[in-house]
Amino acid sequence: MKKKHHFIVFFNILFLSLFIYGCSNDEPKESKMVKEKLDGFEVSLEATSISNNRISIKTKLKYIGEEEIRIEHSKPLVSISSFEDGNERSAAHFFDDVGFSKKLVKDEEYTFDEPIIMSRKQKGRQTVTALAKFNANTKKYSIPITLILAEE
Repeated sequence: MKKKHHFIVFFNILFLSLFIYGCSNDEPKESKMVKEKLDGFEVSLEATSISNNRISIKTKLKYIGEEEIRIEHSKPLVSISSFEDGNERSAAHFFDDVGFSKKLVKDEEYTFDEPIIMSRKQKGRQTVTALAKFNANTKKYSIPITLILAEE
């Protein structure tokens, strides 16, 4: 009788452990990233699926130059726009006139803007465009980048 009781307890613990593991084990999120370099800067644009019809868009500016540098930018640092096939239009990018300043050193990544959550259609192709605009050492930078999300 004692052996049967131990077996039942063991089986229940095993079943409960597998159930908890199965419920908490999220599927890996699909992610796609592109990068664009200009002079001593690299802009990255990353789209990550967060559900069947939503994606998270993150942008980063990385300084890859040698000398310390100060950049000046507005909000957002990187503007994001998107369109779907059959609905092509010029992607509009908007920037405020608010002045921000940041000192960067070699290999420093700067993430000024919060991730943006966008709708994602299940069929067709979606194009996400980004435009980083800033000044560095009196030079104006405008770095465009495009990420194409193919039909799933």
